[in-house]
Amino acid sequence: MNDNFQYLLTEEEDDSDNKAWSAAYLLLIHIVNFTDINQKLSKLVVNHPRFVKFSCGVIQQIGSKYPNDDTFGGGKNKTILDNLMTIMHNVAQTGAHAVALRSAHVVEVFIPYLKTNSDDIKIYALSVLAELMDENEAKSLEANHKSIEYFLGIFNEAVDSDDGRSSDGWSSGELAHVVRQIARNDVNKKTLVNLGCLAPLEKLAMSNDMKEKREAARAIWTLSFDEENQVKMVQEDSGTVDLLLELHRQTDRKVKKASNGALWNMRKKLNESEKYSKIAKEMFNMETKSDGDQITRNKADGHVMISYQWGNQKLLIRIKECLRRNNIKVWMDVDDMQGSTLAAMARAVEEASIVLVCFSKKYKDSDNCRAEAEYAFQQKKTIIPLKMELGYKPDGWLGFIIGTKLFFDFSGKYPFEHKVEGLVKEIQSKLNRIVPTKVNNTMSSEYTVPDEKVSYSPVSLISFIVR
Repeated sequence: MNDNFQYLLTEEEDDSDNKAWSAAYLLLIHIVNFTDINQKLSKLVVNHPRFVKFSCGVIQQIGSKYPNDDTFGGGKNKTILDNLMTIMHNVAQTGAHAVALRSAHVVEVFIPYLKTNSDDIKIYALSVLAELMDENEAKSLEANHKSIEYFLGIFNEAVDSDDGRSSDGWSSGELAHVVRQIARNDVNKKTLVNLGCLAPLEKLAMSNDMKEKREAARAIWTLSFDEENQVKMVQEDSGTVDLLLELHRQTDRKVKKASNGALWNMRKKLNESEKYSKIAKEMFNMETKSDGDQITRNKADGHVMISYQWGNQKLLIRIKECLRRNNIKVWMDVDDMQGSTLAAMARAVEEASIVLVCFSKKYKDSDNCRAEAEYAFQQKKTIIPLKMELGYKPDGWLGFIIGTKLFFDFSGKYPFEHKVEGLVKEIQSKLNRIVPTKVNNTMSSEYTVPDEKVSYSPVSLISFIVR
């Protein structure tokens, strides 16, 4: 029996029933452990009709009750807060539950905790917000440099330590993941680089631990979408490009893909650099093509490219089959999405007449999807957006590309056959052909979370967890 558990049972100032507190604590610990290792259990927790809102209410109440107490009353209050925040951290990690968590007002509940002086609580709050914030909400992080600066101090500590962990127990790989998630929002990209995040990322990218290497390489790729960051990375004394070229020669596909992606983003800056221009020409054929060049091909001769995030693959294969049955030529990377080269992606975009941008939060957060969509936009391709996630509203770079374009909703809100018929007609109209189509299939309904009055007595904790 650990010390926290003993303290929970023997706290003198709280006369609540110790057996109830014991049961509540054990239930929370089991949920913490299982959501840490099992995504299916994370889904069960998020889909529970009351648990997330109940937990957020408890977290909010504890913060409101002890606004100036970094121990949050200590004892049971702190223990409950630690465990509920850990659960929220675990379920937020996959990205699949963002809409549900946002609808439960997790962002609003967690933002005040960025101001706490409790180190472990601040890091948990930042890690959850990094997964969920939209571009507008992320401005609160950009405006609060101290939170990011503090976090990067913890990251440096972990990278420099012998065991690769911070004093709070966070691993270097976990913290690199948080860096990447903070950097999802464009407003934070410059802030992170200006505050020195590249040095620990570059050090971690040379780790012998493949998970750490992958996280670091992916974080650098995400940061490289900002043009000012590109300038700093290409500077001869930065060492970033040399590192990426080294990672480009690695055998691990994920590391290679991330390093290639970052170099692709910097291709113009590399071409303008005296040191790296030859490499840019060799890698990206810069002397013959630029982003403004259009492939010399009649629109009607091109294919329809499906740009999508892997989680929507099954539905998009159905859409692809419907299009092909109507004599529409389709390009869709099905067999080797994670390993596809940027050259193959660029060629697919260049030879397309129309690009279907199949958007969702995961699409927006994917560096690979962003590279495809932005290149299609730069190449002035006809873009037709397909909405793949119920309740999701695109913002940032994705909102800019989609703009006010007519989109087709395949999120499950409407019958599949109705929407795919409209999509076929729209594509045929763009290609100056009209052929009707019909298919049979429907989609699932949307997710809702009812309101719930909050209490965090031991009995209510147990009842809400087991119900």
